[in-house]
Amino acid sequence: MTLAFWGLVTFLLFVYFEPYLLLPPLESIRAALIVAVLTLIFALRAGARPPRAPQSRIFILILLIAVVASLTSPLPYDDHVHEILTRLAKSVALYFLVSMIVSSRHYL
Repeated sequence: MTLAFWGLVTFLLFVYFEPYLLLPPLESIRAALIVAVLTLIFALRAGARPPRAPQSRIFILILLIAVVASLTSPLPYDDHVHEILTRLAKSVALYFLVSMIVSSRHYL
């Protein structure tokens, strides 16, 4: 098992089990975001490349549109919008991490 794979497993634990509900300091330091960025760095250093599928560009475009639309919206930016953007960013990160790291049937 590589370090990138263990980073992916840790990120999945943060996404699905939300340990910051039990340990609030994890949310204040944005542990899930830090784990995702570190996992991406480890995967790129191990030789993984981002997928070149059209879906990849579409996911990034959707994320950028959501961020720009929420920041330029005439409605006030509140915690609900922040939560939705965070979940969308986690979904996009999860797509890229899984498609980059789980590249063989052995890992599946």
